[in-house]
Amino acid sequence: MSLCSEHALQAHLAMTWVPVDVREDHLDGLSKGDPIAGITQLIWNSIDAEAGDIRIVVVENGLGGIVEVRVEDDGHGMTHAEATDFFSHLGGSWKRRAEKSKNRQRILHGQEGKGRWKAFTVGPEVVWTTVAEHQGKHQLTNITGSRDRLAGFDISDPVEVDQSTGTVAKIVTNQPGPKSLLEDRFIDNLTAIFALYLKMYPELSINFGNSELEPTSLQLHSADYTLDTDNTKYGEATLTVIEWSNKVKVKRDLFLCDASGVTLADHKSSIQASGYEFTAYIRWDGFRYMEDRLILAENDQEISPIINAAKNK
Repeated sequence: MSLCSEHALQAHLAMTWVPVDVREDHLDGLSKGDPIAGITQLIWNSIDAEAGDIRIVVVENGLGGIVEVRVEDDGHGMTHAEATDFFSHLGGSWKRRAEKSKNRQRILHGQEGKGRWKAFTVGPEVVWTTVAEHQGKHQLTNITGSRDRLAGFDISDPVEVDQSTGTVAKIVTNQPGPKSLLEDRFIDNLTAIFALYLKMYPELSINFGNSELEPTSLQLHSADYTLDTDNTKYGEATLTVIEWSNKVKVKRDLFLCDASGVTLADHKSSIQASGYEFTAYIRWDGFRYMEDRLILAENDQEISPIINAAKNK
């Protein structure tokens, strides 16, 4: 199945402004931060759309500055009705009511619907071109968002096309974009974020430029440790530690995952271990039910004991 072409019928489509019923200062906070958060969320959106092939393309100008970033996938895309529903709400999407994806029965990542604003951490304008099956035919819809107008999106009228399903999220930087995307460390950190999920679904391919994320080939050792905790409501908590080869350079963050290994948040752990490159993951289903509280995990009475147990392991 070929990837959806980003250039198909983007021009001359009638657009409708779809507002989001949420305070704009809250959206402004979501649109800021490390660019890796924006790329990561777009990849998770592609995974939730059951893509088998996901490609991140970085376009540079003649001076080596980033002018455009694309996340392309061959997933099932969104119909016009689905896009209108998804982009007009923050939270409350079908993902909140489901635990697995529609067809491939993958474990879903996002439930809060915040990922579309995280794309603005990479650049000020994002255009989604998505093709989905609708009533036996394929339908293309464009969605355009801008950091200058966070409280809504322009959504085009649908048009019938002869293309495979899939979505392209194109981020336009309008100036040299974040140079961190061109560093080897960026790919290493993406590899760490998706390591457990790629192990669970080896048929999934994520490519950054000409490099495929291959966590298994870069691992020296992996081990699981049961964490001692009094909170048994959501099942057992497990610490997974992956030691990487010295070619890999990763942030020493502690990733908070559900029991299956789906990364929901990262916690600035500041773990010191000179001479070793490793990533630590806490796998616990409680994080899934407390996803909206993970940003303040250190001060949460239910979450912080789990984190402290991992740090003391």
